[in-house]
Amino acid sequence: MKGSLVLFDIDNTLLNTGGAGRIAMERAFADVFAVDGALAGVEFQGHTDRSVYLHTLGLHGLPDGGADVYQTFVDRYHALLSRYLPLHQGHLKPGVPALLHLLRDAGALLSLQTGNFREGAGQKLEHYGIARHFEGGGFGDNLADRPALVREAMRQFRGRFSGPVYVIGDTPADMISARANGAFAIGVATGEHRRDELTAADADLVFSDMADVAATMAALTALAAPAAR
Repeated sequence: MKGSLVLFDIDNTLLNTGGAGRIAMERAFADVFAVDGALAGVEFQGHTDRSVYLHTLGLHGLPDGGADVYQTFVDRYHALLSRYLPLHQGHLKPGVPALLHLLRDAGALLSLQTGNFREGAGQKLEHYGIARHFEGGGFGDNLADRPALVREAMRQFRGRFSGPVYVIGDTPADMISARANGAFAIGVATGEHRRDELTAADADLVFSDMADVAATMAALTALAAPAAR
C-alpha cells in the first residue's frame, strides 16, 4: 500500500452519527428559511450537502438567496451539528480505527471524498476520534457532482502518491465516482445499499464491513498487484 492514495467517504462508511447530521440540517432549514420538516423524503445517500441544499430549496419553492444566504445556512448547520453530535448515539463502523492505523503504517496517504461540508466533516471525524488520520480531500461545500470530489482530492495530492488510488464508500455513487477517475472502487455494505447493489455499480471489491482488518488489508493489497490488473 506504500504510496497509494486512499479516499474515504464518511457517513455510513467510516461512521454513523445516529441522525445528528440530518437533524442539524433540518433545523438549519427551519431557522434560516422558516420551513419545518424541510428534509422529509429528501435522500442524502450519495449526494453532497450542497446538492441537498439546492434540491431542498427547489422542493419547497424557496429562492436561491445567493452566496450570503448559503453561508448563513452553512454556518447555522455547523453550529447545530456541534450541539447535536454529543446528544446522539452514533458509532464508528466495525474495524475502522484499526484499518486506518494499518493503512498509515503501510505508507498509504489517507484523505476524503465526502459530500459533507468541510467543517461538518471535520466535526464528525473529531467527535469520533479519527480526524488525525486524514489530510485534505474533496468536500461538498461547492461541489454538487460526486466524481468532482474524487478529482479534487487527487489534485491536492498530485506528485505525492505513486501507487493506485482507492475510493472506499457505501453507495453506488462512490463506485461511479471511482470509475470516472480511474480509481479502484471499494464498496462497503455498511449503509443502506446491499452488496449486490455495489457490485452492480462495478465495484472492484465489496465488503460486508471492514471488521476483519487483516482480510481487508490483504484484499486491498492484492487488488493493486500487477496480476490483478
